[in-house]
Amino acid sequence: MKRSFRFSLPVTVVTAAIGYVYASTVFVFIDQWFGLRSSPGIMNAAAFTAVALMSAVNYAVAVFTDPGRIPSTFMPDIEDADNPIHEIKRKYHEGVRAMWLAEKGGDVYSHPYNVGAYENLTSALGPNILCWLFPTSRHIGSGLRFPSAYEKLASASASK
Repeated sequence: MKRSFRFSLPVTVVTAAIGYVYASTVFVFIDQWFGLRSSPGIMNAAAFTAVALMSAVNYAVAVFTDPGRIPSTFMPDIEDADNPIHEIKRKYHEGVRAMWLAEKGGDVYSHPYNVGAYENLTSALGPNILCWLFPTSRHIGSGLRFPSAYEKLASASASK
């Protein structure tokens, strides 16, 4: 059975990316850094050519190799107690039930990191609304601390 050639945009983009990175690295960076006629330049170009060639061959094998089929006798063991999917579903059900019971008792559940739509957007995209189309990272801290609803409660109780 002969395979017919079909154009695939993702395959073309990946192939073009490999070619672009190879050409820009060898003919721009290595050429300006060492020069392609020097011994270190030739060694670096050869090493990068080998890496690019291995990447292209590996990608071609991944594209053209048939992944196979799931055996007809395969059936997942859904009753296994150690099955992580069962554990995830159980924990989700427990969380939903706890939230339902809390709401039934009069407590309204809100996620601690949901500080409001505007505050969530400004913490991710920055305080300047005009720059939201082209966000920067100057306003972002260390990434280890985020505002939460508990801080609002603590500041409100401290101000009383």
